[in-house]
Amino acid sequence: MTLNARSKVVVLLSELLNTAISDRQKMLPSDSGATLDLSLHIAEAETMRQATPFLQRIDAQRERDRKRLQDYYRALQRKSSTPNKRAKTVPTAEEIESRQKAVKLEQQRKLSELDERYLFSAVLRPIVLAEFRIPAVAIDVEIQRKAEKRIFRVYWNAMLKKMEPMSCSRCLRTSFNFWFTNDTVDRQCSACHG
Repeated sequence: MTLNARSKVVVLLSELLNTAISDRQKMLPSDSGATLDLSLHIAEAETMRQATPFLQRIDAQRERDRKRLQDYYRALQRKSSTPNKRAKTVPTAEEIESRQKAVKLEQQRKLSELDERYLFSAVLRPIVLAEFRIPAVAIDVEIQRKAEKRIFRVYWNAMLKKMEPMSCSRCLRTSFNFWFTNDTVDRQCSACHG
């Protein structure tokens, strides 16, 4: 992932990451920690966005298994409450109650095992933080909404030969189309605006 440290926007510059780094900068900028934190936040959000279909399939499968187990133990519960026709003796109320309690405990154990089986976690760790100084043109744009004015800096990326997108002030999604709030002139993407 490549991130413009000044505008805090993800910029797709994969060719930079594929080339050998010959001119390494000796000093990282003073805000490299903030840039790293932001890049981790964006990477986590992107990972979750891409993992959503997988997580939904796993949740659906877990719910199917949970329903199947509950149906099975519900049938066992009904069976344990009725006397066995083949048995010579009729069970007492205490025996029936103890069987039902055993079925209930077994059901709880199986459901907790099921939850453990579907439990997983992911850890995202940065491997490298590299700084590239790329020539760019910074353009200050003044936006006025009602009585409020605000200046935003947009960048012309010389490598991409196009403008870099800006990020939403709420969710940090990048876009070229924004709505601006009336009171604080914050950028909002279509999802946050609606």
